[in-house]
Amino acid sequence: MGQAKKTKQRVFAKDFKIQVVGEYLAGEVGATTIGRKYGIDDAVITRWINAYKLKGEAAFDTKKGPPPGRPQPARKPKSDDKDELIRYLRAENDILKKIDELQRRDAPK
Repeated sequence: MGQAKKTKQRVFAKDFKIQVVGEYLAGEVGATTIGRKYGIDDAVITRWINAYKLKGEAAFDTKKGPPPGRPQPARKPKSDDKDELIRYLRAENDILKKIDELQRRDAPK
């Protein structure tokens, strides 16, 4: 029997992930089309989109350790950890701004 071919996991820059998610959120094309454009599986792009929706740009900060299988839901930080609370609120604010932008763009004029 032949051995399964191992592929090296590619690493993408934070700015690139934000660009790809931005293309999706602009609403012009879907994850599959974007995936074909960049040669990335649409499941990866969907993971990036979900992570961005939960944590904003902070979702793409470099992390040590193995990548998670699925993005974890954002948890409300403990009230005594001010830095974590600030990160959480910034991510939430980024999401709300994007939602507002999309709603204004799609609103009848």
